[in-house]
Amino acid sequence: MVSESPVEVSGEPVLFYQGRLLQLLRYAVVVVAGVGLLVFVGCDRGETPDDEVVEPVGQQPAEQEVPQQNGEVEPLEATEDEKASGGNTVVDGGTEDEDEPEDSEASSQEETALQQDSQPGWREIEGEQSCDGNWCRLAPDMEGVNLGGRVSQVDDEFYVGGVVGDRFDGESYLFRYDGSTWHLLALPERWHFHGPIRPISAGEIYTIVENVQKRPQHQVFAFDGTEWSSLMDFESYPGFLEAWPGGRLVVGGFDFRHYDGESWEEKGKANELMSISLAFGPDDILALGTELRGEIWHFDGERWEKQFDAEGIGRPGDVWAAARDEIFVVTEHGETFASHYDGEEWSLMKTPSPASPGMDARLNGVWGVGADDVFAVGTHGEIYHYDGAKWRRQDSPVETTLYDVVGISSDRVYAVGEDEVVLEYDGDKWQLMDSPGEDDTMWEIWATGENELFGTGGEGLYRLDTSTDGNGQ
Repeated sequence: MVSESPVEVSGEPVLFYQGRLLQLLRYAVVVVAGVGLLVFVGCDRGETPDDEVVEPVGQQPAEQEVPQQNGEVEPLEATEDEKASGGNTVVDGGTEDEDEPEDSEASSQEETALQQDSQPGWREIEGEQSCDGNWCRLAPDMEGVNLGGRVSQVDDEFYVGGVVGDRFDGESYLFRYDGSTWHLLALPERWHFHGPIRPISAGEIYTIVENVQKRPQHQVFAFDGTEWSSLMDFESYPGFLEAWPGGRLVVGGFDFRHYDGESWEEKGKANELMSISLAFGPDDILALGTELRGEIWHFDGERWEKQFDAEGIGRPGDVWAAARDEIFVVTEHGETFASHYDGEEWSLMKTPSPASPGMDARLNGVWGVGADDVFAVGTHGEIYHYDGAKWRRQDSPVETTLYDVVGISSDRVYAVGEDEVVLEYDGDKWQLMDSPGEDDTMWEIWATGENELFGTGGEGLYRLDTSTDGNGQ
């Protein structure tokens, strides 16, 4: 750093007894001092000779801004590790080459929107609502937000993961909507959601995450109401996660891991990746595989056992239970299939062939009023119905992919999918509804009451009020 030391003039002292010469010498000293001051000022502004290194005064690299617990936006240095469990486990992205600091407009926008939240760790954020007919779009008021994955509901609150900015390099947040207000909770830097989000409450949440700078590196994260901590680093690829209060967890991939709140125990290994689960309780869990064998495993509280092996079927799309002894799984492998459990054994059910021969079909969603009134939807607008004896194709007004189906009764059923598609079934035929959003894909839909449904897309939550005709009547 350049110091503010006086300018030194070297040379032997010369004594002048004549007044004029002494005056000239004084003028010379003033000139030299002025030149030295100009040099000092130039160096302080960064104008230095090539062979001199000057350390900038009071300047630090721009740091990325993330929300902190005090409700203000404080800098988080990218070079420090996030201590995720009181110093015991380090949540670290660990890159060899650090990128240059970037000027983020999104961070400044987030700073203005964040407010103090009553729930520790969370930040309250402004939301926006726009309604058109029966539909209302509900979204956090943040530019560049992309919501993704399944929504989890606890009481009257909805939880969904999202990214602000680029889906791979942006900031990851957990969003919570309580019916009137949006709240957000930041993940540690470099980690994105990569599996189910299992909230017990706003102060107890479990999820699977991926390190976006060290793929494939996955961990189980827990939020305790104050901070995130890492409970396990995956040795195999993660699939499903189930959670209960007190930190009782079950994680499945190519093996099954159980956590009692203090330690992990391996309970068995599967022949393929288990990615979909249906839990009736911590001692009664079904796990479904995603490869070509279509295996179904069951945990009875002591051990995991394979219940069904539909070799050659594979890749389940969804599971729905009318009761513990009436379970339906939809799947695909060139042609669509469904599996059924009657309380004693699983059986394979053939669904109709796709409408167009050679069509690559897949069933993505299944829901029913009862065991003899079940609907399934999939690619190319395919819609099937099971009447207790046989699956039949129903006429569909679209050819786009449908992702989910749900209903309030047998004559009030709804399906959602790509290109803003929302379909309604009145007990006789399916027809298009007005779209709730522009250029948005709805991934799922679920009912919260007799006249209210919610759907989720990349741009927000969508609420459907079926008690009116869209004009408030």
